[in-house]
Amino acid sequence: MMREKITKSLQGRILLISMIGLVACILSLYMVSSITIQSVEQHRLENSLMANMSNEMDHLEFCYFTMVRMMQQMGEDGSIGSMLEDYLYSENNFEKYQRRRELENEIVSIGFINNYVNLAIYIDSDTKEELFDSVAFKDKDFAAGCVMQIGENQFQALHKSKRKSSEIVVVSLLEERQVFDGRTLDIYIEMKSNIEDYAPRGGRFLSFHAVG
Repeated sequence: MMREKITKSLQGRILLISMIGLVACILSLYMVSSITIQSVEQHRLENSLMANMSNEMDHLEFCYFTMVRMMQQMGEDGSIGSMLEDYLYSENNFEKYQRRRELENEIVSIGFINNYVNLAIYIDSDTKEELFDSVAFKDKDFAAGCVMQIGENQFQALHKSKRKSSEIVVVSLLEERQVFDGRTLDIYIEMKSNIEDYAPRGGRFLSFHAVG
């Protein structure tokens, strides 16, 4: 009887040791596979990040190029700039109303052609009020964030839109103190970036506490 008990006890210990060994082996395999998966996912994330940043740089280049062309149209010698001078030169209220509608429609049509255009406006150079008083702003420091100036064009880095109701991230272009029929105006254009499309799930790709 005693011998049977000892045998059963020994078998139980062997079984227990075997089970512990099996569990330890399974846990080891899990940890190794988990580390491998994380390493693979990290590698994929890095590759994805590099591809996304390359795409975004291409997009930002497109935005700046587009804004420069728009700035030419809205400038003193451009087609929209000529319409603005016609509006400012109008002698009666009815003509002024008609010219304003034509001008606003022409500016809006730019946004229909390119849906990345977020804002294209004329601003009084001294008061910093929008020409038609149709846009509410968070602040009126339109020159903030300038990273490069070429001629009169001030290229601005990624920042939150100046629109009071908008939190989207944009790039912008500013041209100050342009004279239209004796009126000194700034031209300000925003285009939407794609930067937040690349944010990891549940997070944000970048934080913009300093600008905007």
